[in-house]
Amino acid sequence: MLALLAVGLYLVSALVLAKTYRPGARGVLLRRRRIALFLAALALTLQAIGLFRVMDTPSPVNLDLGNALDLTGAAVVFVVLVGSFFEPVAPAGVLVFPLASVTVLTPFVHETPFVVHTGHTLLDVHIVLAVLAYAILALAASEAVMLWIQESRLKRAHGSEGFQGFPPLLLTERMLFQLITAGFILLTFVLVSGLVYLHELVVLHLMPKAAISLLAWLVFGGLLYGRRRYGWRGRVAAGWTLGAFTLLVLAYLGTKLLWELAAAAPVHPILS
Repeated sequence: MLALLAVGLYLVSALVLAKTYRPGARGVLLRRRRIALFLAALALTLQAIGLFRVMDTPSPVNLDLGNALDLTGAAVVFVVLVGSFFEPVAPAGVLVFPLASVTVLTPFVHETPFVVHTGHTLLDVHIVLAVLAYAILALAASEAVMLWIQESRLKRAHGSEGFQGFPPLLLTERMLFQLITAGFILLTFVLVSGLVYLHELVVLHLMPKAAISLLAWLVFGGLLYGRRRYGWRGRVAAGWTLGAFTLLVLAYLGTKLLWELAAAAPVHPILS
């Protein structure tokens, strides 16, 4: 029941938010945008409650693929809501909130017990940083889609029609690289902290995950270097961002799904 209510709130929030980027009185649009974000915050609260219920077990936590998707979706929404107080990242909610509504249901679609025992602080920090890095870079991917669409419309001589209220193109681009920089730094800490568990990665056949994550890190790093050295921007930057994020999704979800399907034991010492 909570999950369905959260899904409905996310979809209504995205719809209301999308309508705030049409021509209209600024004050009215601002109020509607605040209503949309409030509805998304309510949905996030319900999602968090539901997520706690399905992940909570007598001793460790259940972090199977469905729960991992749900947790990541909630983290992305949280980043959008918090970020909207400091930067105009709210437009990304038009893409993020419907996707989050899907992740709310994933624990019920994919129910493979994947119990995680951590046991020490460093691994807990590693997991938290990983979720935050994925959430921030997912938001960066949403900004990249917005940047691609805005620039495409400008090149087709449509001007900014339909994008009233969206951040200017240059601001969207600046936010994109701010998010990539923050996500890249977090991902660096994730990879470095993961070296402590190199033996476990080999034993649990997680080296492909680590290798693809490293490749995504290199692509993000190459994009930041290209931005600084060659001034990459626009659709070039968006393309690199989406490519790197696709690798990250493959590392985070693809290898995790294969591992769960192949794993003989339901209890594992590490998540990522």
